[in-house]
Amino acid sequence: MKEVIRKTCFLLVMILCCCCVDEGVLHAQVQVGSRRLIHFFTFEEREINNFEAMPQFWYETGREAQTAVQSFHLQPMHHEMMERKGYPIFNEVGFDKTNKISGDYSLAMKIKDGNAGVFLEVGAIPVVPNSDYLMTFNVRTEDLKRAYAKVRVFFIDPKGRRIEESVVESEPLRTQGEWTLVKLKLHGKFENAAYLGIAMDVEQPEMQADHLLGRRQIVLEDVKGGAWFDDIGVWQVPHIQVKTQSAVNVVKWPEKPKLNLQIRDLTGHRLRAEVRVYDYLLNEVASQKRIVGGGMPKSWSWDLKLNKLGWYLVEMRIYEQRFYREGSENVPVAWTRSAFLWAPETRMVVGAEGRRFAVLNDAANEENLMLVPEMLEQVGLKVLSMNVWEEEASPEKSNDRYRAIERAANRIYQSGGQVILSLDPLPNILSQSESLDAKQSLLLFQRDESLWRQHVAPMMMRLGQRISNWQIGVTSEPDAFYYDQLGTKINTARESLRTMVPSPNLIIPWGLDQSRPTDVNEKADVTYLLKVTDGIAPDQLEAYLKEWDDARTAYWLYFPSLDATKFRHKDRVADLTKRMVYGWKQNPEAMAIHEPWTKAAERRQALLPDPILGVFSQVSQLLAGRVVVEQLPLQKGMKGYVFDSSRGGMLTLWDELADGGERELAMYLGESPVLVDVWGNRTPLVPKGGKHHVKIGQVPVFIEGIDTKLAMFRAGFELEPSFIESKQRVHERTIVLKNPWNRTISGYLQIEKPESWKAEPVRHFFSIPSGQKNKLPVKLRFPLSETAGDKLLEAKFRFTADIDYVVDMATPMTVGLEGIDFSATLSLRPGIKEGTIDAVLVCLITNTGLEDVQLYAFSSLQGRRRQEVPVPKLMPGETLMRRFYFEDVGELIQKYPVRAGVREVDGPAVLNQRITYGSFE
Repeated sequence: MKEVIRKTCFLLVMILCCCCVDEGVLHAQVQVGSRRLIHFFTFEEREINNFEAMPQFWYETGREAQTAVQSFHLQPMHHEMMERKGYPIFNEVGFDKTNKISGDYSLAMKIKDGNAGVFLEVGAIPVVPNSDYLMTFNVRTEDLKRAYAKVRVFFIDPKGRRIEESVVESEPLRTQGEWTLVKLKLHGKFENAAYLGIAMDVEQPEMQADHLLGRRQIVLEDVKGGAWFDDIGVWQVPHIQVKTQSAVNVVKWPEKPKLNLQIRDLTGHRLRAEVRVYDYLLNEVASQKRIVGGGMPKSWSWDLKLNKLGWYLVEMRIYEQRFYREGSENVPVAWTRSAFLWAPETRMVVGAEGRRFAVLNDAANEENLMLVPEMLEQVGLKVLSMNVWEEEASPEKSNDRYRAIERAANRIYQSGGQVILSLDPLPNILSQSESLDAKQSLLLFQRDESLWRQHVAPMMMRLGQRISNWQIGVTSEPDAFYYDQLGTKINTARESLRTMVPSPNLIIPWGLDQSRPTDVNEKADVTYLLKVTDGIAPDQLEAYLKEWDDARTAYWLYFPSLDATKFRHKDRVADLTKRMVYGWKQNPEAMAIHEPWTKAAERRQALLPDPILGVFSQVSQLLAGRVVVEQLPLQKGMKGYVFDSSRGGMLTLWDELADGGERELAMYLGESPVLVDVWGNRTPLVPKGGKHHVKIGQVPVFIEGIDTKLAMFRAGFELEPSFIESKQRVHERTIVLKNPWNRTISGYLQIEKPESWKAEPVRHFFSIPSGQKNKLPVKLRFPLSETAGDKLLEAKFRFTADIDYVVDMATPMTVGLEGIDFSATLSLRPGIKEGTIDAVLVCLITNTGLEDVQLYAFSSLQGRRRQEVPVPKLMPGETLMRRFYFEDVGELIQKYPVRAGVREVDGPAVLNQRITYGSFE
């Protein structure tokens, strides 16, 4: 008994150390104490006089059980496990002393061929219906290269039958000689659960049902190796649930979010619940602490008082109250996460514009088919794709699925939407009979019609009369590019569908990084679903879409969202929004995202929205009906696009150089502009000093209610050419103005900045007819000390259009040396003299031109001697380094910048940079 207690304590410590890993938004994490331990298999049974080959309650899979209990063979689960094929009797299964995590023994399975396995006797561990259980297994494998260990847990009903819907299994396990802790949780949502079942196996690889060689494929097996299992714990854990008033966890304004929280615990102990709510940046915005159980209520509601619309994460942690210590690092008994979206009222987008934003759901199960249409309705999205079949579906359940698809489609159609049905994946009964991959529906139609029509026709007769869009191929794995004679295959599929569906339109998944097909008749009802991978930057979309940009090719853009386990939500939100803006510029037929939700880890049927759903739906509301008319010339890194429509103009802004911070942009935008973020929060902009001030960061913002013509006029203000060589001479340039109004505009502009520059003339008068350009010559000169880099030419405009305007405008320009790249870094080090600090400036000079150059590099710091060194004959493509040392800089380096740069040996070109410690300018 002391040994059991010692091992129990050891396991508890291990669980406390190992269970604190975040497994995603919804997967409940459980940490438990010994009072919740129901059963603990140590396999140290010699001390209780078990000298048999197998531990108590455990039996070998695929073999006749060695037991005198007659009722054992009457249990259906026992009979099924003993009759399993592929478990040779010569494999060794039983107690083992060679590998163990503690004590003297473990349970081992050593293979010579085939599989090996054990199962737990029915009735060994009774359970309470509607209760949650956690199983922990210590597993070790050795010499398994093809075979693997696997653990399965499940509930068993009172008649000894496995409840198939309850089965939870581990990933295939190969631990390479190391002990690994495996955790599996059973959610107690089964009223007829009576016992706990466990099966542990070493399994050989099997034939792949979708392998191209079919039954002729060669499957290699391991003929040595094995798996060891030790210290198996079964724990009763609290069931905790967090939900909102919506089954899809989308709450639409003006309704406010309300959390319903529930804890069910069989121990009856008093527990402490801590609930925290975070925004998408993971800033805490609300919290609540509460005592539950032990006579206190176990369920309650919480009306949240949030300031902004958006996506929110909810985390609930449960502690044993008697062991909780304020200010200490307490270990939770259980915790879970949930999420909800607080969405704005949606604008009714009618007609084709409302059908240009789609959600792809090609892994739809029965629960999805019921809930997803409701989720889309809540956020104003109207286009949904669904897979016709499930890969593992049986023919008997086909009609039930078709009815579920019809119900989902009806709800989409009632909102004026559109439905796409995907023929992938094929059901196993169809793919295996034709020796096809389940994701090769295009090849199905190349086979004799008599072989597949009996499977396809009933579905088409039921669904094909209303649905005309049929996807052939898998959204996430477009492979049509690799088919030879693709045009012929598509024509064959189209003609086959036409015998069952009136006017089918084929949707073919395709990679945007794949070249456009040349042998497909694209006028004949074919739409390409172009997958835009994260390897294609948002601003590269235009270049990638050039070969698709003609009137004969219809295409959709599909944007896979960035992996939430690898990227911050802020990065994911910014990336999708930029892709939508750049994609919308190219005028696709539609834009789509894939399954922006996760399944709730609860007993009820529920979906949790991903932040991507809120962003996609809100940005679609802003883009619908609008077109990009101009790009604003802004400071380096800032992007701005002007939209126009019959419902008013809009401006979108973001900063490509933002790294957690924000820059402010000041300009007059119109009489009543409103800032709208990606969640639908609206903030009226109030002018200060005649300008509206907008903070711009990584995530794009939108401004509605702008003066569209003024924004277009601002976008047309340019300096040509905008690059100015850093040479001490007069630079002749042209100021370009464009009139977007439908009448002539007249007035003048006065150049005001940079203040140290000289412009001639300073004031320019203009009169520009509607839709025309005006070019104004200007001469610019800057001082010798001017630094290189990005600048703004700023001017005050006074002119008359439909009203009188007095506005400040700016256009970007760059000062530099053609063919020369210069960079410098400044560092400090202990000085040569004791107690002093020296500065070291390292300059890199690169010739990016086509001819060799001769330069001088220089550097200066106020209070120290100017330094200059030659850079003789720098060849094209060559980079040289020059160092400058300043002794005893002390307080000087804090007060004054270091100036550095290069100048021509025989010429007026001088390139200046100003470097302060910790920055580069």
